[in-house]
Amino acid sequence: MHLDPAVISDLTRSVRPERWVRVMPARHKTTQLGAGFGSSRWSSPTDAFKVIYIGQEIDASISETVIRDRFEALPPTDRKLNLSEITSWAITEIRCQETLKILDLTGSGAFRLGLNTDAVGARAHEAGQAFSEVLHADFPDLDGIMYPSRLTRGRCIAVYDRSIKRCLEADPAIGLERVPSLGMILSDLSITLIDDLS
Repeated sequence: MHLDPAVISDLTRSVRPERWVRVMPARHKTTQLGAGFGSSRWSSPTDAFKVIYIGQEIDASISETVIRDRFEALPPTDRKLNLSEITSWAITEIRCQETLKILDLTGSGAFRLGLNTDAVGARAHEAGQAFSEVLHADFPDLDGIMYPSRLTRGRCIAVYDRSIKRCLEADPAIGLERVPSLGMILSDLSITLIDDLS
């Protein structure tokens, strides 16, 4: 895969997120900036690097990590989420102590680079992973990728592990169920929160 350096340069932004959020399994809430190998949109298919994901808005972060595609083709009356599942997730606020150099794919960037449209928008991750692998190797000054959530269209950033410790800081994580606006956020996503713990 050839990536035009001139286009990469033109799509590179300096960003300094403040109060973005990361949703993670509650078992990892004491390692808020921890990263592991796994299969996700921008992860390495060869385990060459790790990434963490942060979202500008909480609804995008919850949708991308907790909800995913489970309610596809279901009417709103059937979109229900148990509180017992919510308690298995935690959330933290992320800020930057150093500006990130990010490839911006929120607009026409993917088209300009000639990427397979699946890289940014598909449920499957293979195209995004292949692109990220080349980007990480060929452009070592980049800290990550900004992209639109395919579920809410909110802005998200995948931060490469080489930049996590240098650039990011995290507040102590809390259980996702402790977010005061959780019920309203889920309602706005046409999801009913069921208290199955009472």
